[in-house]
Amino acid sequence: MKAKSNAIEGLRGMAFLLVFLSHTSLLPTPFGMSRFTYFGCFAVTVFLMVSGYLTGKKYLLDSPDTPCGFLKLVKGRLSRVYPLHVLTLLLAIPLASALKAMDLPRFLTNLFLLQAWIPSMDYYYSFNALAWYLSVYLFLTLLTPALVALFRKSGHRGSLVALIAIAVLEVAWCAVNAGEFTHAHYWIYIFPVARLADYLFGMELALWLGQKERPALSAVCRWGAIPLIVGMLILSMFQFNYFLLASAWVIPAALLLVLVHDADKSGFPYTVFRCVPLVKLGGISFQMYLIHQLVMRYMTTIPGKIFDPAGVFVYVLVFAVSLGLANLYAYLAGKIPQKR
Repeated sequence: MKAKSNAIEGLRGMAFLLVFLSHTSLLPTPFGMSRFTYFGCFAVTVFLMVSGYLTGKKYLLDSPDTPCGFLKLVKGRLSRVYPLHVLTLLLAIPLASALKAMDLPRFLTNLFLLQAWIPSMDYYYSFNALAWYLSVYLFLTLLTPALVALFRKSGHRGSLVALIAIAVLEVAWCAVNAGEFTHAHYWIYIFPVARLADYLFGMELALWLGQKERPALSAVCRWGAIPLIVGMLILSMFQFNYFLLASAWVIPAALLLVLVHDADKSGFPYTVFRCVPLVKLGGISFQMYLIHQLVMRYMTTIPGKIFDPAGVFVYVLVFAVSLGLANLYAYLAGKIPQKR
């Protein structure tokens, strides 16, 4: 059990590194995007699927008869994420003012985590841009009791129908919106209902993997998952495709979760997920996620010519500063008693 929980944190640590890399200006394309942009898309899929997997494992396998209380669940999850969200929102105000993007409607949609429901980058990427993920996370949290009840009543059937419907809509949207990147970006990558698919898939995996051992799948994942994922990540550096925003990463993320499920085994690649630095980074991955881009923007936007946004040194410095701030926040938050 300890090996698996460490592996989950290790996977989160790996996902954060991909997010961080995607937000750098290293290796820019002729269109101004980083060649690592889709790395972050893969990582977001991993984060959402891990969240679904842990929810499924807790409420469908470990405690299948434990009530999934709405108020208790929402209060518990928001108490972990909302304080840092408010803090980073306030810290983003000077940046928003400097970029002339400070107004009350955008501030309020961020404060109440509604920004992911507005199909405009001016809203869902306003202030601390990465808080759009929390808007999606809140939506999934509000749905979780109903999803747990659905799984307990009908098993895989109800969720499979929802997954197929969302997948069909995503494929159709990609097909009919060629050239409309902004629209596709929102409806595939940001729109909370679209991201429900990742969460549902994670819950499905938890239930499916927990029912019995699947040695053939484990063997395929052990030797095939990492080469496939590395190959897809390299390919994504030279592609511009709507499917790489989310849909293409569902199977690779699922393969990683199969590896994590088997993480109590010895040898490669299981030991990678249990690597101590990755596990420690995964333990503060949420704090790093919300903090790092603010640090990056302050160090590359406000100082002007002091830091070169295309230089490697500035990102090493950004990572170090973000790591220090994330650990400080986690330490201070851990010292504050919380009612459960």
